[in-house]
This record gives sequence, C-alpha cells and structure tokens, in this order.
Amino acid sequence: MKIFSWFYKKKNLPQRSLEEIKRITKILFIDDIKFEAIEKIINNGWVQCSRVKDVELIDHPDIESTHIFFVDIQGVGKKLGFADEGLGLARALKERYPTKAVVLYSSEGQRDIFDATLSIVDARIRKNADTYEFLKLVEKFAKQAFSLDECLVRIQKYLKEETGNNVDIPTIQSQFLKVRTKDEVDIDKVVKAFGVTTKAGKIIASAISTFYSPI
Repeated sequence: MKIFSWFYKKKNLPQRSLEEIKRITKILFIDDIKFEAIEKIINNGWVQCSRVKDVELIDHPDIESTHIFFVDIQGVGKKLGFADEGLGLARALKERYPTKAVVLYSSEGQRDIFDATLSIVDARIRKNADTYEFLKLVEKFAKQAFSLDECLVRIQKYLKEETGNNVDIPTIQSQFLKVRTKDEVDIDKVVKAFGVTTKAGKIIASAISTFYSPI
C-alpha cells in the first residue's frame, strides 16, 4: 500500500529499507540445544539474532527488548515452572507482549496440534524446515514492526477485529502522528483517537512505540 511521499517529508517518518530493518530487529531463539539455523539467519543480515537456553524472568530487559521470539516446544519453560514447557512459555510471552511475534517450532509429531496455545501464537514451524522458511517468518514479522506501511495495515486489521470498523489508512496515518508526545506514545490519546478500550489502546500504543523505538 502506497503512502504519499509528501506525508513522509512533512512529518519525517522513516522509510526503512529491508537492510535497515534487518539491523534493528531483535530476534531471540529459546532453545536448550544449539540450533544451526540461527547462524544462517545471522549470515543473512539479521545481526541481532541470538539464543538462550531458557527464560528465568518474563520481564527481563533482554526479553522486553526482543521483537521476534522463536520458542522450541520442548526443553524450555522449565525455569518458569511450565509443565507444558515451550507451549506454556510461548503462551506467557504472547499474553505479556501481545504485539511481539511469537513463533513455536518443534521436531515432534502431532501431540501439540490441539493445544489452545496454537491459536494464540503468530506462527509455528517444523524445526527441520529449510532456513528459507525461518527467514520468511523473520522478514514478515520484522516488517510488521518496522515498515510504516505494514505497521499501519497491522493496526487497521486490529481495529477491524476490535471494533468492527474498517478504518482507512489515511485516517490511521493521521492519528499515528497525533498520539505521540515527545518520545512516548500517549495511551489515553490512542484510546480517544481510535475509539477503543484501554486494553486495546495499550496494544496499539505498543505497536506504534515499537515502530518509533529505533529512531
């Protein structure tokens, strides 16, 4: 979807190239076993890609600053006491950080297919999938966070789900700029601008804050 060039110039909103998005996107694999796909992702320009064996604090600064999580279904989540391991951890991450992308991956068969967590996370993938498949997911979710056009479309879809209204992109653009005060997004302004609940306003504000965060 095209955004008029005068709009960028007037308001100084960043038009980020894919290379810029690659440099600022933080990706975290949560896996108790070394995973070779990580190095391949880094070699493809996603330089802020790393792995931890498990998560001890859901509010740890390294977790809060991550944009995309890849969570192994097995062997993780134990330090936070999740009996269902990676499923529980993925669920907790998505509930705590609804605008961050959470992807589940597994080398298992179908034991997880009916788990309710699968309807909460953003995607799932086989652990033995080609690196290209992982890269497609990384690029998709990174663009949702840091490409202005895709961030606006993401907010538009969320507003449709939340309110039932199909708010046009130019309107969202206009409000996108008005809800930011200095370096922070004002949740009260978001609620008023988009006519949503406080809970929904926090989610939209988080998406806008993430877009602005590298500036």
